[in-house]
Amino acid sequence: MPPGSSSGYSGGRGGGGGSYIYDDYHWGGYYYWGGRYYYGDGYYYSPYYDSFGYYRNPYYHSYHAMAPASRASTERLPVFFPPTPPPLGTPVPPQQPSNLRLVAPTELALYVNEPFYAPLSTRLVGRNLEDRLRQRLDGYRASKSSLQAELRAKIESLKSADAATRQRELEAFALLQTPHLVELEKSADQFRTDLLRNGLVGLLWGKGDWNETREWRLGKAPLDKARELTLAAEFQVMRAAVFYQDGLLPAQRRLLREVAMDLQVEAFRPKNSAATADDEKLIFFAPETARVRLPDDPSPELATKIDTYQKEKAELKSELREAIYQQDRASSSQRTQALRQLAESQAPRIAALEVLADDIRRILAQQEKRPGPPTPPTIPPDLAKRITTYQKEKQKLQKLLLDNMMEIRKKLAPAKVRFVKADESKSDLHPMRLEISPALPSEEKQKQVKEVLAAFNRENSARFTALGAEKEAIRNELSRFVSTGTEAAGSKSVDTLLKEFDDAVQKQEAWQLYGEYEMAVFQPGLSPEQRRLLFDAALEKLALPLPGGERQP
Repeated sequence: MPPGSSSGYSGGRGGGGGSYIYDDYHWGGYYYWGGRYYYGDGYYYSPYYDSFGYYRNPYYHSYHAMAPASRASTERLPVFFPPTPPPLGTPVPPQQPSNLRLVAPTELALYVNEPFYAPLSTRLVGRNLEDRLRQRLDGYRASKSSLQAELRAKIESLKSADAATRQRELEAFALLQTPHLVELEKSADQFRTDLLRNGLVGLLWGKGDWNETREWRLGKAPLDKARELTLAAEFQVMRAAVFYQDGLLPAQRRLLREVAMDLQVEAFRPKNSAATADDEKLIFFAPETARVRLPDDPSPELATKIDTYQKEKAELKSELREAIYQQDRASSSQRTQALRQLAESQAPRIAALEVLADDIRRILAQQEKRPGPPTPPTIPPDLAKRITTYQKEKQKLQKLLLDNMMEIRKKLAPAKVRFVKADESKSDLHPMRLEISPALPSEEKQKQVKEVLAAFNRENSARFTALGAEKEAIRNELSRFVSTGTEAAGSKSVDTLLKEFDDAVQKQEAWQLYGEYEMAVFQPGLSPEQRRLLFDAALEKLALPLPGGERQP
């Protein structure tokens, strides 16, 4: 069975009789890279334009030789992995446009950051969550919701307090609440283990362990290749270890999620793509999997602490990744024992990392410039409102256009279809024309597709024209404002002002969704357990799309 794929493949490179890795983004779930969210089936989502685009032919995949699979894919249990937490302040991605073969149970939305997400998914989709496990799950959820409500109420009660008072009161509350959270986290980890026990369910249906049917191992034939050639398989093993590998500390599971997130981008990012300058500033902070952009001009003390934090965290993750990789070839008991030894050696360093993160928060809280969305350039209020209205209309029309394009691409091989502006001299949205290579289906089919695009252009011609006219009017108004030479106008060009204004407004709107996320990451006075509690609540509130499922490897 191709790792991560819900459909098999035979033949192709690597010799006959084998199974192959299916290098498709679908089974990895969507991920954030270079200012975009990448999905399976060749789609990406651009938050800046609030629209989907097409970055590759979904019918083209690459395959790597794998060990033969003895069981058909239909005999393997379905598994779902949680959505990847987005960076702080990033627009939340919508549901991917492709059709998912295995749709995640909606109940999983309540557990998007739990260590038992994947094992629970198999139980839920198979409708075999036993009564005693259901009662424990419901009890866990009720306890967690109650503790989240308590923490939210305390934070709300300190909303108008000064920073010193708020930190002092939160520290006192942390002493009271944290012991309950420690027990809650222990119960979550134990529930993960119990979901994988045999019992009657295991006898009839299998344990649901991702490793249960896996016949291939990292670094072992036929995967004894350079690691850059087997990144897809390594990503799968690291991602699964978070939920299925025994011997790990809960903190190590969280660090391992960050390892998997980095590996996913490393293995699957589009060729010749690069991170934006803004994305290069992203760092993993605490709670784990939270990604933030810290100030550009930190004080020497802050810069030193951030550098130390990143280096120490990178070393911990590197050790963990290497241990999982090397032990993948060992027996289950040997692997568990080796990881327990690593856990013992890493525990003090992980605890020290939490202390260092608190030091960084303390310094950030004392600075005037803190992490947050940019401030829009100063523009007259009426003109600012006009620009915002224009951008929203432009995004609507652009999304409508791209949706129409993708529908057309489904009818014709994407690699042989190109959309271009009808008037190449124009720099904005304008009626489109289709370029089709000769090797496509019948002329009748091509004619039908061209008629669809022509109809779209006719139906929206007035909107295209009105949008172009409004853009010119806005540019003229901005030019007059810039020509005043006032301090507010500054020395920036019209194009620069427009781009900076639109970018800042979008980021401010997105930031409003991340109140609890920001609090969990930056508010001094919270314990690490409280931060994780609040971060979980923040991710649930974002209502992230649940990735589709796959079958056991």
